[in-house]
Amino acid sequence: MALEDEVPVEIHIHVGEEADLYCRFDPSHSRLDDDLCSYLVSEVSKLKPGKQVKIAVESPVMLDEDRVRMAFRGSLNALIDELDRQKRFNVVTQFRLLVIGLAFISVWIAASSYMEGIWPEVLSIIGSFAVWEASNIWIVENPRLFRKRRQWISLANAKVTCVKID
Repeated sequence: MALEDEVPVEIHIHVGEEADLYCRFDPSHSRLDDDLCSYLVSEVSKLKPGKQVKIAVESPVMLDEDRVRMAFRGSLNALIDELDRQKRFNVVTQFRLLVIGLAFISVWIAASSYMEGIWPEVLSIIGSFAVWEASNIWIVENPRLFRKRRQWISLANAKVTCVKID
């Protein structure tokens, strides 16, 4: 079974010309087309994280393989950087929600014997909700982002080859 994991999964991309690979608004051709990035991400999301990937770019014209590789690496590393920003945002949000939730619960515990009516319940609900949301980020969102990051790193480290077809 370990040998099976070492065999890279091939993703084939067919383009009519080299310009089809790049974002049409990028004159330097250093950024992949958004549709191509979406396709690659959807293909790699089906794989086990850490699985080796090989990308074969097929075209009837000869492609500048170095420029294609650089565009793949640059675009995919930009996606990973965006994912890292989302993870940092989640950590900050999780911490804030936890502090807010614990503060409301503390006030509820301290003041529940002095307050009457609906206010103790409101404090309890706000505090519990904030702690619940912080837990949701920790239990659901962070593992999902971690798995996605591992998949995208596999994609960014993929061996990219250009193949001229007839």
